[in-house]
Amino acid sequence: DIVEVDSQVIQLARKYFFLKETGRVRTYAEDGRVFLDRCAPGRYDLVYLDAFKSGSVPFHLKTRQFYQSIRRVMARGGVVVSNLYGLSNSLKPSDEKTFARVFPQLYFFEDPNRVATLLVATLAEQRQTRENLEQAAREFQPPGVLHLSMPKIIKTLLRKPPSATEGQVFEDDFRPGQDRETFEKNNRDDPTAVRPYPIKNIHSLAGKQGGNC
Repeated sequence: DIVEVDSQVIQLARKYFFLKETGRVRTYAEDGRVFLDRCAPGRYDLVYLDAFKSGSVPFHLKTRQFYQSIRRVMARGGVVVSNLYGLSNSLKPSDEKTFARVFPQLYFFEDPNRVATLLVATLAEQRQTRENLEQAAREFQPPGVLHLSMPKIIKTLLRKPPSATEGQVFEDDFRPGQDRETFEKNNRDDPTAVRPYPIKNIHSLAGKQGGNC
């Protein structure tokens, strides 16, 4: 299931990125949190978060309450993967602290240039050692269409994650009936209207910054 708040993005994906809906690939044009609220418990083995607008993430998609909604729909042994952006995301300590309130095991992967940081969260009681992950990577046989080197990916696992002591837990406390209105406002607001930006869009023109969370 692919959830995208902007229906035009889905149309562009069909036109330019060969997106084809099937019985196993379905798209939904709505807010991700609204979608999760109506999902059955234990539905997904993998949840991937990549909800950006101008270099930022709508706040209601970064809170403990949102991550609890994800936990509810995860199957036993499920995994959450979240794109935390790159070097300029000053909110990573808070991202870690918020995720840690919901998921007991967190793993951080970052490319050498620190362009992107991926967080992998699980509900496992026991943490995987680096040696176990390296062994699993060597044994993994990717499908023919997946041209990835898992041993190379494991090398990007950070030995020391962002310092959660510097962050805070992101919380939201909506009154009954207030949540949908707030979600729509977060999705609609111009992220460039507030300064300074805790996340900078490194792909924008020199001197021009992206959005804020």
